[in-house]
Amino acid sequence: MSSALIFLAAVLGGNPAANIPPSPDFWNDCSGTSYDNSTACTNTLLEAIAHARASEQLPAMVLPSNWYGLSQIEQLFVTANLERTVRKLPPLEGLAVALDMDAQGAAVADGDPTGLPNGFPSTSAWGGNWAFAEGSALWADYLWMYDDGLNPDGTSLNLDCSKADQSGCWGHRDNILGNYPCTPCVMGAGYALDGAGATPDWTELFVGTSGAPKMDFSWSQETPYFGTSSGGTDGGSAADGGTGDGGMRDGGSDDGSGGGCGSRGGLNSISLFVVLLLCRSARHRKGKSACGRLRDGFREWAQ
Repeated sequence: MSSALIFLAAVLGGNPAANIPPSPDFWNDCSGTSYDNSTACTNTLLEAIAHARASEQLPAMVLPSNWYGLSQIEQLFVTANLERTVRKLPPLEGLAVALDMDAQGAAVADGDPTGLPNGFPSTSAWGGNWAFAEGSALWADYLWMYDDGLNPDGTSLNLDCSKADQSGCWGHRDNILGNYPCTPCVMGAGYALDGAGATPDWTELFVGTSGAPKMDFSWSQETPYFGTSSGGTDGGSAADGGTGDGGMRDGGSDDGSGGGCGSRGGLNSISLFVVLLLCRSARHRKGKSACGRLRDGFREWAQ
């Protein structure tokens, strides 16, 4: 574990009080050792995420009708935006080519994104997530969004989140829901099978962006696949194998044979006031039939 002093804009609240047990448990329907884009896994994850969202009085997630045709990194991007837009946060505009390359390199190396690509136009605020041994982007999303803190008994699968020291809890969720200083707001994503166990690695890189980075996928080209829904949080048309109830509903379950990892960055900001925080690296460990890890290391600098 390492630490460094950082400056961070004031943070919004809103994280769950405790981890939310997956209901239904998707372990019988999803693979943690290979990419699982099956309808059975997807639908079970959608139900579990819907159950978790209900605790926030939020509607179920609705997937676009072309979900099964999206690449793994496009699924990560869409999922991140669906978590943002349902909470009235602005969607990220797209996947930046340079950030995708950086995130992909981290996924191939079986680790966290470690910084900004050289020359990338940024405001120097960034953070990233890494998930390991999870077969679906929705699975990674559940761990990052709904199982990143303390369990009701005070334990945690996040090794940087304990009852005595909760500073590292919900870092991956904070990355996804961060209010980054950016024009435009973009992200990078990566997916690879790691060399050791050939299990899926998922990475996200969120960056406070300036300038006009080249993008290889945009939110505007995806929104038509939500039908009548403007932001993809409700409505839409049923995807292949979806529920058909206004679109595909996503729900993730997090009973953990895999884990997820990430570096914690751009937390939600509500003003330009800055507070001095401590930058920490952390690890999550999840295990059922397979060993998985989450890492949470955070860096953000004021300009």
